[in-house]
Amino acid sequence: MDNNVISRQIAKLLFGIINHKVIIKFFDKITPKDEKKIVFSSFPDYSDNGKAFYDYMKQNHNEYKLVWLVKDELSNKIPSPCYKIKSLCGLWHLITAKYSVETFFNLERYVSSKRRIKLQLWHGMPLKTIGWNEKGIAKYMLKNYKKCSRDYFFVSSDIFKLSMISSFLMNPNNVFITGQPKTDAILNSNNNDKISEYLNLKKYSKVIIYAPTYKEVQRGIERDVHKKFNNIFYMNDYSKDALFKYLTDNNVLLLIKPHPFEEELYEEYIISKELSHPNIKVIFNKDMFDNNMSFYEFFKIADLMITDFSSIGIDYLITKKPIIFLNTLADDYNKTRGFILEDNYELLEAGLKVRNFTEMLNAVNDSLTVDTYKQTRLAQLPLLHKYLDSKASERVYEIMKNL
Repeated sequence: MDNNVISRQIAKLLFGIINHKVIIKFFDKITPKDEKKIVFSSFPDYSDNGKAFYDYMKQNHNEYKLVWLVKDELSNKIPSPCYKIKSLCGLWHLITAKYSVETFFNLERYVSSKRRIKLQLWHGMPLKTIGWNEKGIAKYMLKNYKKCSRDYFFVSSDIFKLSMISSFLMNPNNVFITGQPKTDAILNSNNNDKISEYLNLKKYSKVIIYAPTYKEVQRGIERDVHKKFNNIFYMNDYSKDALFKYLTDNNVLLLIKPHPFEEELYEEYIISKELSHPNIKVIFNKDMFDNNMSFYEFFKIADLMITDFSSIGIDYLITKKPIIFLNTLADDYNKTRGFILEDNYELLEAGLKVRNFTEMLNAVNDSLTVDTYKQTRLAQLPLLHKYLDSKASERVYEIMKNL
C-alpha cells in the first residue's frame, strides 16, 4: 500500500473522530477566531450571492483571508484556498473564522457558533413561503431554522425584511436592506462580449430567458407540486410546434435556465429531442461554472424574462424590462407550499400573468412589441427594490465590519 493511500486513510479516520458535534463544539469554544478570515459556502458550490460577495471582497479588501468550503469535488475553477467542508482543513477554517457567508444552511450541521458572525445572504427574495411559514415543513429543516435566528440577513426591500423576520423569527435589527450581491452583476458585468459569443447572439433579433422554479422536490411528506413533468411550461395546451414556429418566425432565442434541483429533468428532456431547436439553448450551472460566468450577467442581453414563482423574476425587475409570470400551478403551490402574501401573491409579480400556453404566446408578443404593462411594472419596482445600483456588496461589507 503506497504512502498516499495510507495518508488518505489516516486523514479519513481522524476526520471521523473529530467530526463529532461535541468535539467540534469544544474546539469551537477554545479556539481563537481570526478577525480577518471569512469562510464562504453556497448552493451550488461557488455560486449565487456567496460568489458575488466573494468577488467583491477579493477585488476590494485583500486584507481579509477568504476561504471557500465546498460540498462536492474541489476544482481549479474555484479560487484557492478552497477545501471540502468534510475535511480536517475545512473544519479548521470553519472553527477559526470570525465570519461565515452562506446562501443556505450548508454549515449549520457542523457548527453553529455564537462566536462566529454569520452573514446569511440567502438565495433570493421569496414569493413562496419559507422557514417557519412553510406548509408541511420537513422536520430536519426545523433544526436549521432554530439556529438561524441570530444570523444576519440581507434583503432588497421592506416587504422582504418583514418576510424574513416572520419566516425565521428574526430580531428586526439583524435584517438589513442592502440589495443582493448577485444583482450587482446585472449592472456592472464586463462579460458582455463573452456571453454574446457563447450564445452566438448575432444570429437572433430578440432573447427570452425562461427561468422557472422547481416543482418536484420532496419537502417532508408532500411535494411542492403534484404534477408530472411533461413539458417545460407545465401547460396542458402546450404545443412544441407552435413554440418552435414562433421562435423561428420572429428570430427569437429562447434561453432556458433550469433550477438546480431540476437539471436532470431538463437533461432527459433534451435527450428526448423535445428541446432540440436552433433557437433554444439550455444552460446549466456547470456551463456557467466552466465558463466563469454568472447567470445574472445574461440579464443585460435579454429582452424578456419568463418565470413562475422563482425569485429570479423579482431580481430581473431591476432591469426594468418586461416579465411574464406563469401562474398555471398557482393553486397547487398555494395548497402545498403557500405564498408569503397568501391570496395576494400577484402583488409581488411585477409583470403580465398567464395561465395557459395561448395566453403566454400573446403575452410574449405584447412584451416584445408594445409592452402594455410597463408603467404598472415600474410602479411596483420600489416595493421590491430599495436600491437600483450595483453597490449591494459594498453595503453588506459596510454592515459586516461594524457587527
